[in-house]
Amino acid sequence: MAIAQTDRPDMDTPHMDGPQPDMDTPHMDTLFSARALLPDEPLALDAAFRLRHAVFAHELGWVPGARCGRERDRCDDLATHFAVYTPPGPPPATSPRLVGYARVLLPEHGLMLQREFSALLTGQPRPWDPRVAFEVSRFVVRSGQRGRLGPDGRGAVEHLARAIATWAIAHGRTEWLSVCEVRHVRALRLRGLPFARFGRVVEYQSGVPVCAARLDLPRAAARLRVRRPADYAWYMERMRPLC
Repeated sequence: MAIAQTDRPDMDTPHMDGPQPDMDTPHMDTLFSARALLPDEPLALDAAFRLRHAVFAHELGWVPGARCGRERDRCDDLATHFAVYTPPGPPPATSPRLVGYARVLLPEHGLMLQREFSALLTGQPRPWDPRVAFEVSRFVVRSGQRGRLGPDGRGAVEHLARAIATWAIAHGRTEWLSVCEVRHVRALRLRGLPFARFGRVVEYQSGVPVCAARLDLPRAAARLRVRRPADYAWYMERMRPLC
């Protein structure tokens, strides 16, 4: 589980892939709903690729722009994709609005930590259990929604994180892997989420040290239950108990 938002895209770039802390002024007026996308939802997935392109290519310039206006890579055909929506706007709008996205890869698909981010591992043996591990990447929130909270006090990133954690537990996956800035690992620990760094620190962008991080979901649940019972109750609304 990850609790995160900032004035920058919330998780993944070619160089950063993990949760980040909330730094914006909250607005308690946004209803969020997150879920996994189904294989028979090509339009929803296409909207996610366009959101990724808008942020990672146009807003930040961290990936090359594509003439088609979509940001895609080798992982997308194998990943499980997640989206967070807000309700439709004023008429004539009729469809929920995509405001955030993330995806999950399993070890058998070839994790980004094994390929694109392999420099973080310094050649060490695989430091995760492939039977229970999963990797979260391309985590992003539309610029106008960063820092906004719903009536439940939760933002787009938290709703996405809960949807991902619920999916993971249902599929027997308990070891969350990500790549993120070192400072965000510290911030998440302060929020009660015991992300642990592993491997080495690399500056893919000058002045931005990043690292690999893992979160053991049962351990995180046990810690939240004791230290942040309201957070624990919210995360556990849709999943079976972990501890």
